[in-house]
Amino acid sequence: AHTIAQFTKKLLSEDIAVLPESEMLPVLKGAFIFVCRQMYNTCEGLHVLIPYGLHESVAKSWKKTSLLSERIPTPVAGAASVSSSSQESQNVMKWEESLLDNLLNF
Repeated sequence: AHTIAQFTKKLLSEDIAVLPESEMLPVLKGAFIFVCRQMYNTCEGLHVLIPYGLHESVAKSWKKTSLLSERIPTPVAGAASVSSSSQESQNVMKWEESLLDNLLNF
């Protein structure tokens, strides 16, 4: 539990260069957050994980992602193709929603 919590906290604070700028990075972060949420659901897990302040790390990541998503231009109706920036903006918005969900359920 300690190793997973430490690794998750480092992932969220971006202290580790794992798959830098990869589309898989939010998926990896999300998977570790999910595992930590499952541990939080037990009394023993709660006592072990509280000192790591993962909810604070999730909140900081959410705020950072929220600021990024505010800079994304609004999609134009009737646009012919989905550009890579549009796909990237969708990914950022999905990650923001995932972080908010995790924050509300921690």
